[in-house]
Formats: sequence, C-alpha cells, structure tokens
Amino acid sequence: MTDDDRGHGPGDGPGAGYEQVWLDDFRSGRNTDWWSAYHGDPKGLAGTARWNRANLVADPSGTGSLRFETTIGPDGVVESAGTSSARALDAVPALRRPYGTWGFRYRVDADDGSVGHVVLLYRKGGGWPPEIDVVEDGGGDRQSVAATIHWRDPRLPPARQHQQRRLGVLRADFTTWQTVWLTLGPRLVRVEVAGQSVEWDGVRANGVDDSALVFPSEPLWLGVQTHRKRGTPVPATLPTLEVDWVGKWVPRAP
Repeated sequence: MTDDDRGHGPGDGPGAGYEQVWLDDFRSGRNTDWWSAYHGDPKGLAGTARWNRANLVADPSGTGSLRFETTIGPDGVVESAGTSSARALDAVPALRRPYGTWGFRYRVDADDGSVGHVVLLYRKGGGWPPEIDVVEDGGGDRQSVAATIHWRDPRLPPARQHQQRRLGVLRADFTTWQTVWLTLGPRLVRVEVAGQSVEWDGVRANGVDDSALVFPSEPLWLGVQTHRKRGTPVPATLPTLEVDWVGKWVPRAP
C-alpha cells in the first residue's frame, strides 16, 4: 500500500514477527465502546479554544475515516476535536499489554499556524507524566512533526520531577496521507514515518541508564487532538485532521 491509496488497511503491519491485537478502520463510524469524544476547554485555554464532541465525525462519504473538524463557535471561540481510546483498554484485554507497536495513518490540512495537533500515548487512569507525543506540531504548513517523551523522576525535588526528551523532528508532507509507527519496549521508544526514524534507549548523555524510569510498563491509550494555540489569532483557515486507521501489534510468541 502506498500513502496515496486512500482507505486501505495497514497490510502486514510493522512486519514479520508481530501479531495484530487491535485495528479500527472506522468503516462503521466511531465505535463508542472504544473511542470517547473530548468536550470542554483545553487546560489553560478557556475562552480561547474549546473541544466540541460534535466536531468529531465519521467521514460522511462512508469510506472510513474519523474527522477532527475546526469551527468557530457562536461565541467566537475556536472549536476543535479530540478522542481517547481509553475505553478500548477495557473492551480489548490484549491492548493492556504495555509494550508493542502502535500504527496509524492520518493527514491534516495546512493552516496559518493557529491550530496544532498531536497524537499521543497516555496512561490509563490519568496522572501525568508519563506521556509519549508520537507526532505533534503547532500548525502551519504541516511539513514536519516532533516526537517527545515525558516521564517522572521521583529522585528529584517535586518541582523538578517532570522530565522530557525530544526524540527528534520527522519531515514529510502531512497534508497527504502518512503512516506512522511507534514502537515501545522496556529499553526503546522509536517513531517511524516516511522512511525516517527517531529513537532512544533511555541512556542519558552522561551514561546514566534511566530506562526503568523513562518507559511506561503499564497500559496506555492512544489519543488524537487538535486545538487552537495560546496567543494565536482566530484562524483564517479551519483545518480538518483525518485518521484512516489505528492499530496495535505485539511481538509474536516464539
């Protein structure tokens, strides 16, 4: 499958040695047993940005995608969409395995730099960090995304416990369909797209191995969200993000 071919599944997934434990191609719309819709104000952005569950819609053409639309509310607030797969952790027991490879195929319209997007992994039950921002940008021409991992170091004073590391920047035309893979293991986080990859093994530049702290060993859900950034003008263009499919694979038993 090429990323010009809209509406197909992930084929063999991340490759030999993996088995698929979950896949949603949205051909039947949003499965509410798996996906919730965000509704309310993003933290710190009340009066500026709002998530509206009505902005999360199945592709009206019926070809199978989930659309995250941007609109202007009647009060002038920029409304966008978000979703979490936390419910799927209860519905699909195999998803609770902490490690494996997540894949998704998506695209997002360019805009004037006001509406950003992120696809992330987050712990079930809340509590931050950990968090893995698989792809993230702040809007604009959608020609690059950043990948970042956040964790907590309990050895430090409370005000300094939040730690983060940018894995790198990945460049592609995200206004066209792109397939992204995130692999997480006890000593690895790796993000791949368009023949590029960024990764880290948890060893700091000073040689200290923090992998036991860095990499979550607990069930994680996948979230997708868009919202207006703080301090930006009301967008002149209203971008839509589309997700074609989302899945998870785990190493095949020997």
